Amino acid sequence: MMKREKGGTFGPQVMTRLRHLANTAVVCTSSGLLNKRKMRMFFKEVIVPIATERTCLIFDAWPTQKDPTIYDYPGKLFRREVLPEGSTAYTQPLDVGCFRYWKDLIRRITERIFLDKLDISLHERNFVIRMNSTVFDQFQAPAYTELWKAAWQNAGFDVPV
Repeated sequence: MMKREKGGTFGPQVMTRLRHLANTAVVCTSSGLLNKRKMRMFFKEVIVPIATERTCLIFDAWPTQKDPTIYDYPGKLFRREVLPEGSTAYTQPLDVGCFRYWKDLIRRITERIFLDKLDISLHERNFVIRMNSTVFDQFQAPAYTELWKAAWQNAGFDVPV
């Protein structure tokens, strides 16, 4: 998860209060946009440890992700595919079939908080991180397997049924 922070780093007080969740990597920049350094760090710390020899990386045409040196790691050979420029909304599985459901679940959670008048600050960094971590966990349930398959199929990928 990319956050925007003044100065591009979390301050010492933020670091002591920042939630560290097993399924969530949180980094920040001053713009809130991923840069090459953060992309390299994410790739090294998150992708490389779980990648196998059959890992295929699919990226949109965003310049930060195009730099092939980001993905060079000894002993790891990754197949990289870059989606054509302007095609992300049609060929990126998350855009085609998942973000709508993700956003809907986030909306339902926040509406429930409002309706029940819970004392939760929706804008707080840790709440946003925890909520997205929870939604990610929910979408790992077997009930959503077909949703993920359909997203890949609707984006034009050949996915075994």
